[in-house]
Amino acid sequence: MRRRRDGQPAEVIAIADCAQERLHSRYFRLKEGYNKPHNVVVVALARELVGFIWAVLNHRVA
Repeated sequence: MRRRRDGQPAEVIAIADCAQERLHSRYFRLKEGYNKPHNVVVVALARELVGFIWAVLNHRVA
């Protein structure tokens, strides 16, 4: 994973780290805490992941 991050802007890496932590905790909260079906959890996380991808794609490097 370090090799993939080499040369990437720090802001993009920060967004990726934030996404990793948030999606991981959200998965377990929805799956275990609220006992949601697997498909519902996956779709909810996919929707949230699109938001992080949008943030990266709209990131402007100065």
